[in-house]
Amino acid sequence: MEHGECDDVKGGSAKDIAYSLRGMEFPADKPTMIEHARQHSANEVVMDRLRNIEDRVYDSITDVTMQVGKAA
Repeated sequence: MEHGECDDVKGGSAKDIAYSLRGMEFPADKPTMIEHARQHSANEVVMDRLRNIEDRVYDSITDVTMQVGKAA
């Protein structure tokens, strides 16, 4: 997947979030994921979506994207 494929109008799709968390080791807590996404140049929409999820430990990228969907 090329980074350009993730640049949709909203910029915060599950694909965008997964791309921003590529290489992340799980389980991971919210602050660690936010820092990882920042270091991987996540756009502001992705960062906002990560900031708005529940502050807990996540088991996988799927776990994160499901929580983002609930928080939206």
